[in-house]
Amino acid sequence: EVTVTPEVWRWNQMILDGLGVCSAYLSARAVAGVGDSAFLYAFNQRISAMPDLPSSHSFEMPFVFGTFQAFGSMLGVQWTPTLQEERLSEAIMDYWLRFIQSGRPDPKEQPLWPQVNMHNSQLSGWLELGIAGPLPHSTAEFHHSRRCDFWMTAAHGADINIISLVLGEKPIRETTVFVVVTIALVLVTSAHNVYSCCRRRGPAEEALLPAANSAFQ
Repeated sequence: EVTVTPEVWRWNQMILDGLGVCSAYLSARAVAGVGDSAFLYAFNQRISAMPDLPSSHSFEMPFVFGTFQAFGSMLGVQWTPTLQEERLSEAIMDYWLRFIQSGRPDPKEQPLWPQVNMHNSQLSGWLELGIAGPLPHSTAEFHHSRRCDFWMTAAHGADINIISLVLGEKPIRETTVFVVVTIALVLVTSAHNVYSCCRRRGPAEEALLPAANSAFQ
């Protein structure tokens, strides 16, 4: 049995925000903000072969290509998809193929995927892919938007040109704050890696290591 401690998962979630969720969210905002079409989705399906592990970056790939067994093998588990997972995979394939064919993910046999809409700097219009199947959200705020906006505020000082911080009577510009935040994240990541290597791992983490190493090779 593989389990993930809350501390490890919170760290993992922060990294995933930067690598996947927030980059997609911010890209959709930028595209929709200039009047072009954008389609955003959130994948939150847990893998039946590893039910204790929340959905993570790239977990939708076996649903896109139908490669459940190969993906399970990469994680070190036997994964035979459930009927619900097979149906979700079929729906995802319908959306992806239709988007390739027409430039719009609008297969007739699936719920309508809402186009991203910007109103007063708020993003709405996205598709949730998970246990409930394709679930359109036409007016609801994107479920990670506040977290992503928080990271942007932390990195860019609330989107103002000159930060109201003073260090030795000298204002710190936005780019400087971004560099400082980036360096801080690198240092924290390095410290976390040293701590992870030097401390004694528990049985649950030892069981997770082979899958984690395979995933990042």
